[in-house]
Amino acid sequence: MEESTLSSPSPPLPIPIPTNANSHSITQQNNPSAPASSSSKSSASSASSLALISSPSPSITLTNPPLVRHTTRADALTASAILLKAFANDPVFHYLCRNDQHRASVILNLFESCFYQSTLQHNLGYVIHHPHQPNNIAGVALWYPPKTGAVVSSFINWIRYAGLWKLLRIAYTGIQIELAHPKEKCYYLFAVGIDPLAQGMKLAGTLIRELLKKADEEGIPCYLENSNPKNTPIYEHLGFKPIKFIKIGGKSAPPLLSMWREVGGGGNNSDR
Repeated sequence: MEESTLSSPSPPLPIPIPTNANSHSITQQNNPSAPASSSSKSSASSASSLALISSPSPSITLTNPPLVRHTTRADALTASAILLKAFANDPVFHYLCRNDQHRASVILNLFESCFYQSTLQHNLGYVIHHPHQPNNIAGVALWYPPKTGAVVSSFINWIRYAGLWKLLRIAYTGIQIELAHPKEKCYYLFAVGIDPLAQGMKLAGTLIRELLKKADEEGIPCYLENSNPKNTPIYEHLGFKPIKFIKIGGKSAPPLLSMWREVGGGGNNSDR
């Protein structure tokens, strides 16, 4: 097996910036959005909550809570671009995804496909708006409901977008994630990302809590796979507890930590 790109860092990703990044104008009101259409652009999703929420940065105290709302079709490109930037240095993404001139564009397409499934099929996508620029989206979280088969379908998309030259690595990772996925009914956090320019505002916790409140009300636990050790304290603060490390490859493979949150597991306070 070839060496992970972690041991030989690749150049920074060229980040496609959507031309309509600020086109979804919205202010803080009590009716954030209507449920999205039930049609779907893609039936595939990603395999895990591979997310780079934030890097250590100074904390900023907000005087007004930022708006969190359901995603709509109009958010697709902006939300996908935010996830692309958030995952630019993610260890598991570097390990699994292609590393050529098409890398940024195909990962953007992957996130866009996952966005459509979470948003249009399940209405479980959420965005958080920048507290000081309320027309701009600052972060996105994509969830899947219990028993959707998201793990199995996702790696079809990974093979399509990550490149056949890493087929064995991707297939093995998919099998291991599928085997580790809980059999118990649970909400599944696929991905969450905060725009690097909006980090340090404690937006990640506010964004994730939107679904945690729903899950607690319904009496359903939550599950994720954490691909970046820097994010473990954030998830723990939200009530998630480590289960085990999922072995996704040889010595060059980065750690992938499965985490579980029981109903009423805490983390609903807004101090992070």
